[in-house]
Amino acid sequence: RPKTLNIEVLDLSGRRVRNLSVQRSFPSGEHEFFWDGRDDRGLMAPPGVYLTRIAVHTDQGTFAQARNLALVY
Repeated sequence: RPKTLNIEVLDLSGRRVRNLSVQRSFPSGEHEFFWDGRDDRGLMAPPGVYLTRIAVHTDQGTFAQARNLALVY
């Protein structure tokens, strides 16, 4: 069944920089999301290493995965 995706960009201390969550259901398969380098206030985040955390709530519980992301400009 389609599920809602929770997507966050975090700094290395674990603080949320940007919430990219989409409040609509997605079918199974591959999906792409883009981050423009801005924080939740619309300001450019400083260059550096960030974490992306993607979570989906399933019938079996929550599945979450984190990956490194480098921001350069």
